[in-house]
Amino acid sequence: MQSVMNLMYASEQAFQRGDTPGYTVAGHLRVESGPRIASARNFLVRNFLIDDKFRDVEWLLMLDADMTFDASVLEHLFEGVRTAEGKIARPVVGGLCFAGGHGGIYPTMYRIVDPKTNGGDAISIVTDFEEDEVVEVDATGAACLLIHRGVLEYLAENYEEPCRWFAESVYLGQEFGEDWTFCVRIRQANVPIYVNTAAKTGHVKSVVMDEEMWRTGAVALKPLAPAPAPKLEVVEGGLILPSGPNREQRRAAARVRA
Repeated sequence: MQSVMNLMYASEQAFQRGDTPGYTVAGHLRVESGPRIASARNFLVRNFLIDDKFRDVEWLLMLDADMTFDASVLEHLFEGVRTAEGKIARPVVGGLCFAGGHGGIYPTMYRIVDPKTNGGDAISIVTDFEEDEVVEVDATGAACLLIHRGVLEYLAENYEEPCRWFAESVYLGQEFGEDWTFCVRIRQANVPIYVNTAAKTGHVKSVVMDEEMWRTGAVALKPLAPAPAPKLEVVEGGLILPSGPNREQRRAAARVRA
């Protein structure tokens, strides 16, 4: 969340100095999702589309609170979104994000492939990209995602509430999260999706998962320290109680219960 606030502050400071980066931050919406991530993302989109404050705002930028980045991420996300004639060229642009676990991490850039040519998996992770390259993909995560208003309005017209934009789903026999459903829906409408790998982010877990970790092959998550096993003792009545500072009091209570 601190990265989000720093980003807004940096943009506002630039605006006050008279710099014109090509965008201004119109405001922000904040929601805590818990396990219902799709509901939280749909809440954000719904309010973005209906709130008078955002009526004339063209772009929605989703940023998860566990992502790290600096103010340059906005500049890179907006690079090349329009043609020289002012037409939208990149209606959906993601930052370079990473996911994974104890076995390693990977960039959240995906292409849909024929499972017969990919070991039964319908998804291929994109890893063959140059540093700072803009990559067209079939899907990416929504942790750092710039979306044009027209894309959101299209989905609102073609899908039902309460999950017009984000929803967990099944595709080609595989379960997918809410961000995947969003991407599959717009790709079916021939809306292109890009990831600008110059828009670098870190994903905060027990360590920060970022491009440097991925390129150096470092292990992703630190192993969790095992919890110390409690010391047990047998007392009268066959009860087993942990030993510790108040052992005698517990023993006395166990005798009473027995």
